[in-house]
Amino acid sequence: MDRRTALQTLAGVSALLGGCLSTPESAPSETPPNSQPPATDNETLSIVSVETPTHALRLNELGASPNSVSAWLHLSDRERDVLEQAIDGGYETADPPEWIVSFVSSTPYFFRDEEYYRLDNPFPRYTITGEIVTEESVSGRIASGETYREAVTHDGVISTGIARLALEEGGYETRSVWDGLREFIETYEAFENPYGEDLVKLTLEHNDAEPPYTITATPVQPTEVTDFEIWDATNATSEIRSVVTAAGKVDGLYQIDTPPVELVDQLESHQYVYLENTFYTTYVETPGALPVSVGASLTDDTLSDGARIELTLTNHDDEEVEIGSGAPRPFGILRFHPRGESDRRVLLWTDAYEESSHVETDGHSIGRIEEIMELTRLKSGETVRHEFRIEETDLQPGRYVIESDVQVSTADGEGGALPYRIVFSVPE
Repeated sequence: MDRRTALQTLAGVSALLGGCLSTPESAPSETPPNSQPPATDNETLSIVSVETPTHALRLNELGASPNSVSAWLHLSDRERDVLEQAIDGGYETADPPEWIVSFVSSTPYFFRDEEYYRLDNPFPRYTITGEIVTEESVSGRIASGETYREAVTHDGVISTGIARLALEEGGYETRSVWDGLREFIETYEAFENPYGEDLVKLTLEHNDAEPPYTITATPVQPTEVTDFEIWDATNATSEIRSVVTAAGKVDGLYQIDTPPVELVDQLESHQYVYLENTFYTTYVETPGALPVSVGASLTDDTLSDGARIELTLTNHDDEEVEIGSGAPRPFGILRFHPRGESDRRVLLWTDAYEESSHVETDGHSIGRIEEIMELTRLKSGETVRHEFRIEETDLQPGRYVIESDVQVSTADGEGGALPYRIVFSVPE
């Protein structure tokens, strides 16, 4: 599994465990051709529709700064002063204080007034190399593992991994070596390896860069601020820009049945999308129709007695499929909410919550939920059913929504998130 696939799968698991699926304003209509018609009996509930869109996108909004891009508002006054001079022609220093070396070394890009800049680092580049030595070959002082730990602790960060990196081919390369680490390498010929029983000898080398040093800032395109692939959607069609903006506002999966082909292709081939000074991570959770359908029916439609709704998952593939969900399987914990008010969620009850070792209950309420994915295997043509109770007896007349998703994996390694949205009605 490559990095992209792994990230998409993990994002899908996160959505499952979260127990909810946000729906955009542009979601499919509530009465698609295959939806069930509302009941005519005004004394009972009715299923209005069951929707399973063919595509689901997840665009997590990152603001104006992906990964290592520093926003101007988050910088201190002295840092801004350095960057302003770097933009205006260069900040020159013959003896830079440690904070400037550290700041410039950790700030490859920054963002100010809708403009992105690359900060060019002129300071010496240090390389720390390591080798395994024996106690017999060491004539100088040997430090304990605890002394090493103290030396690699700086600004509250414990960087014990320096020894491991130094032992790798090429060594550990850095722009900044703080005084405590430099003194440690100069004082001790070896130290006890925190990753084994051997002794490690460190050597510090640096290039020939000489003062004065000039820090400069160069304007760059938004797509240049990270080593990952960024899609600049500025010149995309208005339809694509609208979908990107809408999906970025959704906390969860964005459902869409007929996305533009270019949109899906671009999201699948890039790690980020950029639009209107905002970056988003890009995941196509559901790349097309999946061979599993979701069904819903009321097995008891009388709300006063605790209406019961049965959900089903059916495998239409020729081979066995695997369904992943949060506990308890196959749907996890489900809630419903009034249409248009997704922040008001009411629990759908099932005794499976009490029976699950991964869910903590108190009466008919949920406490702790263990973050785990449970798997259900469905043979070709097989249907799995599960019944929930709608126990809220004072629901106002109107329409209510159950929305979530499950993860589908087919025998040939394909699949993705299968979002669904069930609408039921409480009569006047």
